[in-house]
Amino acid sequence: VMIDRLKNLDIVQAEASFYLNNCTRKFDSLLVDLYTAHNFPSQCASPEFFVRCKEVLTPGGILAVNLANTQEHQ
Repeated sequence: VMIDRLKNLDIVQAEASFYLNNCTRKFDSLLVDLYTAHNFPSQCASPEFFVRCKEVLTPGGILAVNLANTQEHQ
């Protein structure tokens, strides 16, 4: 399996806001997939959430956020 060969990949499945507020690690890149099938979680729809995303990134780190939702495909 290819994912097993990616040594620097950590997949975290957790409530994003809670995880970030308790995170002590730094990441070179952060992929945030927030959308459920119906909405963007309200606890993540704030400037504070995205400031916290920036705080856990290393200098020059990359933040990628999934902004797609089912409404766009109708």
